[in-house]
Amino acid sequence: MILKFLERKLKRFLIKFLSKISTSERVSVEAIRKMSIKKIAVIRQDNRIGNLIFTIPLLLALKDDYPLAELNVITGYKFGEILGRFKVIKNVIPFNQKRAATNPFYYFSFRKRLKKAGYDLVIDAGSMTSLSTNNILIGAAAKSKVYVGYDRRESAEFLTTAIPQIDEKQHESQLLLHLADQISNKNRVLYPSFKATTGETEQADYTLTKLGISHSDTLIGIHVGGRYDKRWDLDRFVKLADDLASKGKKVILFSGPDEVALFKHLSLDEISGVFHIQSAPIGLVIGMISKCELFITGDNGPLHIAAALGVPCVQIFKVDNYDRYGYTKPPHKVVMPINPSYEDVAATVNSLL
Repeated sequence: MILKFLERKLKRFLIKFLSKISTSERVSVEAIRKMSIKKIAVIRQDNRIGNLIFTIPLLLALKDDYPLAELNVITGYKFGEILGRFKVIKNVIPFNQKRAATNPFYYFSFRKRLKKAGYDLVIDAGSMTSLSTNNILIGAAAKSKVYVGYDRRESAEFLTTAIPQIDEKQHESQLLLHLADQISNKNRVLYPSFKATTGETEQADYTLTKLGISHSDTLIGIHVGGRYDKRWDLDRFVKLADDLASKGKKVILFSGPDEVALFKHLSLDEISGVFHIQSAPIGLVIGMISKCELFITGDNGPLHIAAALGVPCVQIFKVDNYDRYGYTKPPHKVVMPINPSYEDVAATVNSLL
């Protein structure tokens, strides 16, 4: 709690201080189109898997618009390997915000590194509707010729090009893609997509073989995790896994560090065909999801991994924001109504099997 308080105080101080000394001149999108862009930085300073995956269409669009430019991405210190698989990205640069909150020297050293890089274009790829203080501070540090992002709260004081907000009732990845489209005067539809690496699939094959799961088995993945207000009941997930296993399916029940307590008094040993994978490395999770014929989960990082891999997803939303953070087009399905019953979820799953 004390560290969080100090972090917020430091961020507020830096925002106030930098806003007073900020001398950024406004640059129109028409002027950007005439510039020679040789070095680009995209900032999504985040440790959440889904938010990194949402940037993929933006990154691919920028590389398409500036094929000869060096493209770097500044992220949080976790899960950078998700974006590192894209060869269009020169460097994935991690920023450790926890360390920066307690060590100002780390932050100012990082600022110096960015300023020295000499970027022609920096893009704040944070959420359109909420301000990321870290994104703004890092973007301001880069001292780029052009700093583009959505116009929200204090951000406009730092941006050279503030993009007006648009209708938020569309997928988050498309909202970020719109930043590139505004610069290039295009109108593209691109959704996050990637493949598991050879190392990830080999690791998954090894793990599945050890569990006694063969290539001929129908493998279904269920991830029980999610923020507390987004998480469907664990008992329902387990019942669903049991019902699927009773029909001859093999079920991988994934969970993360936040779900450890939920499984303390739960034994899955007596459920044949259900295998619990807890807190696995991200590479193994990606590899194993890529082997699934169906993936069932709520609004969480693994959902976005599965959708990007092209695995059909049954999505359980407890908040009415599925058009922004879910996947509504085939082969994916969002279970209706919001916060569905067990019967609603089971019926949707059966319709895809």
